[in-house]
Amino acid sequence: MPISQDFQNRLYPLLEQIVDHFGSPFHIYDEKGLREGGENLTRTFSAIRGFKEYFAVKALPNPRIQIDSNPVSFSHGCWPVLVTTQR
Repeated sequence: MPISQDFQNRLYPLLEQIVDHFGSPFHIYDEKGLREGGENLTRTFSAIRGFKEYFAVKALPNPRIQIDSNPVSFSHGCWPVLVTTQR
């Protein structure tokens, strides 16, 4: 998926510092973009009675992303298993 211009504008000025601090490889998630995308998806399908979006935990098993996406009203069917395995 291409990087949004908004995320690029926020990330690129900091990228060299991030690489210096963390090394490579690393993953950077656009929390603002994930949140906005989830809210837009939920809003778009809200007229469909009973619509529920399920977050693909298997595709992105990062516990922090799971916690951060919760206010977007995504269901996390595998989340309790993931939390159990993290302890």
